[in-house]
Amino acid sequence: MVKNIGNRKGGGDGRVTFGACVALAALILIGCRTPPPLETFDTSGPGWKELHAQGIWRSETGGTELVIEVAFAKHTDGRTHFQAIKEAFPLTTVQIVGERWVVHEPLRKRRRTGGLEGAGKSRSLWLSVALRLRDPPGNAAVEGRAIVLEDAGTGERLELHFEP
Repeated sequence: MVKNIGNRKGGGDGRVTFGACVALAALILIGCRTPPPLETFDTSGPGWKELHAQGIWRSETGGTELVIEVAFAKHTDGRTHFQAIKEAFPLTTVQIVGERWVVHEPLRKRRRTGGLEGAGKSRSLWLSVALRLRDPPGNAAVEGRAIVLEDAGTGERLELHFEP
């Protein structure tokens, strides 16, 4: 039994209307939608440039370092695909299409999406390296070079050595 305690200004008996419940449910459903699935890219087609690297990834300070393989591909239209793999299992997949990105980390059961504008701290180490490869500083070639990224807050670290 629900008891009405005190009087509300403006009248009414304190009951929630059906319309208010529907509106609340709609807001919850819209705010909790699942990100769209990753787009499938055929990176062997025309317009794609592929890079391959060996690397070492550590998820946190003092964490175990894993030897990984990285495949990166960029299309002339800007579409970008980055995947870090450990023994044929994808640790992470990053895709960038236009101004939107998706980071999928199956081991962490995490999938994030966002826009390149104003992403700030929501960006992951994986997205940072994909962006750095997509648009290298000063258009420097990364073939035959190494890239090291580290998150000072978490201790997550990625070191990549690209094939010449």
